[in-house]
Amino acid sequence: MRLQRYKSSNERNRNMKNRYVLFMIACLLGIQLCGFQFSGSQLHAANMPGKPTGNERIFLHHQGAVSLFAADKLKEAVEASVDGDTLFLTNGNYGFQAMSNGKEIYYGAKPITISKSVCIVGEGEDTYIGALAVDITDARKECHLYGIKSNLAIGQSLAKLDIQKSYVLLSINASIDDTQLKSSKLNLSINGWSTELKAFRAENCLINSCNFGIVDSDNLHISLNHCNIYELGGSGDDGDEYMNSFKGDISNSIIDHLKEVEGETRYFDPAVTLTNVLIRKTSEAYNPFKICKQTGSFALLSNDEILDTTGACRWTTETLTSKGCIGNDNTVMGALGGTTPYSLTLEAPQLQNPVLDINSSNHKLMFNLDIK
Repeated sequence: MRLQRYKSSNERNRNMKNRYVLFMIACLLGIQLCGFQFSGSQLHAANMPGKPTGNERIFLHHQGAVSLFAADKLKEAVEASVDGDTLFLTNGNYGFQAMSNGKEIYYGAKPITISKSVCIVGEGEDTYIGALAVDITDARKECHLYGIKSNLAIGQSLAKLDIQKSYVLLSINASIDDTQLKSSKLNLSINGWSTELKAFRAENCLINSCNFGIVDSDNLHISLNHCNIYELGGSGDDGDEYMNSFKGDISNSIIDHLKEVEGETRYFDPAVTLTNVLIRKTSEAYNPFKICKQTGSFALLSNDEILDTTGACRWTTETLTSKGCIGNDNTVMGALGGTTPYSLTLEAPQLQNPVLDINSSNHKLMFNLDIK
């Protein structure tokens, strides 16, 4: 099978953790060699978009070498990178520039374009990149994002898109062989006449809005597992009552509602398979499952939303359990179930007892630390 060339989910997670260890080492080296005095408040800058704090630091890791870039040099750091490099960003606001509306100076997002197979690693949703645009012309290349917050637009074909532990407004208008979204907060918009998502998987994600506007949906293969989806929408042919632009499998998930089109509630396409899914309905007569395949799923009649607009569940895991909202893996339905419940907290090993020494006689830098 074609997908055998891709790494398993566990391998990807280990690679991301290893990159985060490198990030911590880079921070250690930056502090020791460059004299930076990072305080707790500096490493946890305000998470609201706006003026950069001036304390942001960018570390470019290339084949064991680490280069340092200033807070306003993210574009230059990306341009200096090559395929396979990793960019590590401390918390703060990136990709913003000062502008004037004639009366006052304000800060707005300045898009940063990615044109290489690179990985961008932040410290969480307080690492805010105003706007990212993927413009890779080689369809064999990849894009990896871990621990950031950003508006991301994919306009060129990719071999792999991997997003973990991030808060992303994601717009896809391209063909992607392998898409993995894991333990992230998302707003998804999938568009385009020729878009192909050959393996699109989201696990343990909070999804505010999930809209599919693909005409050629035969090339769309969606798999959503243990996700919270506030609103799921898709297009259909004139006169159709079902969303034929969304095709795939949804399992162990919670859907607050399907998006209405011109005041009419749509139904799942016959090509959709639902397994242990909870969906809210506001009318006794409405049956969202009437033409799709489903097992162990049910619709709950309620005028009160189950999920809030971010996708977070208004019920506790105890309430879900008491109402019988159990997945086929015997954990609760939704993003808090499964083997890796949703969390934006980065899973980073701890660096202990770091020692850094410079040998002036042979000009060698030596460091020793324990990783646990």
